[in-house]
Amino acid sequence: MVIRIVLLIILAVVMPHGAAAQTEEARGVAPYSPQPADCQVAPLPEDAFAAAQQEAQILQATPRASIGEAEGQHPLQAEQLSAADLPAGTPADAETVAAITRVEEEYAACFNAGELRRAASLTTGEVQPVIASLAISFGGGTASATPVPPPEDFRIPSVVVTGVRVLPDGRIGAVVTWGTEQNFHLYEQIDGRWRIADEISVYDSP
Repeated sequence: MVIRIVLLIILAVVMPHGAAAQTEEARGVAPYSPQPADCQVAPLPEDAFAAAQQEAQILQATPRASIGEAEGQHPLQAEQLSAADLPAGTPADAETVAAITRVEEEYAACFNAGELRRAASLTTGEVQPVIASLAISFGGGTASATPVPPPEDFRIPSVVVTGVRVLPDGRIGAVVTWGTEQNFHLYEQIDGRWRIADEISVYDSP
């Protein structure tokens, strides 16, 4: 599955989606405002980051299917899902909810600070090379370059994590709201740490 993180970040800032983008206050959950000081995770090694940037070029040439495009397509392979079609799973325990929330908050803090090597270390799978490629888009260039924060309009304004659930395949799923944009994130556990493995845009049901 190819993630279109660049597009989704832009949409998170400029395109609210009605009921799927209801405010954090309306859900009774206090939003987290990303702070650079909260980006403490160790950065992805320079060689791994450079390799991820090269892999991104391959992923960008492979279109990801839209829901309904391919017969028999699994919902979690879609680029977007309606809120009603998100997999229910089993509610996660408090420890898992806290761990997933920390990952999302630190990811946003690192992203806004331009610390994309650190942000990438919180991801896995196809998400990691796409995040690594943003260093070039935002002017950071190579893995050894000084971090360059993205333009103000591209930053994640706030983060709320809700509906954390355990899926049948052992992955974790959660609804993550950036400002007014809602996405469904999938997580895989690697070396005892949960990492962001995929992202699906959430839209309103007709």
